[in-house]
Amino acid sequence: YFGFVSPGITATTKAVEPIVVTLLGGVGSFFGPIIGSFVYVALKDMAGGIVEYWELAVGIMLLIIMLQGEKGIMGMINILARKLIGKKAEEERLGVS
Repeated sequence: YFGFVSPGITATTKAVEPIVVTLLGGVGSFFGPIIGSFVYVALKDMAGGIVEYWELAVGIMLLIIMLQGEKGIMGMINILARKLIGKKAEEERLGVS
């Protein structure tokens, strides 16, 4: 852009971001990394405004999210959708309204 490339581009945090975003959103889905990038940026912005060591706070939040949903955010969405669809199908089968 200005004819200058900052060495900060090659920092470890920048190199790991695509991997973290993909794992957070969900591997194996098209929209997983897209959703993961939105969530990652939101977490960075929220933690950066509250805590001085935002990287530690974001890391802890990412660990919690990834451990709760083994397949990332898209995996959790798929599980919830299947449960909701399954409940509706079961209610329709039983005739419960």
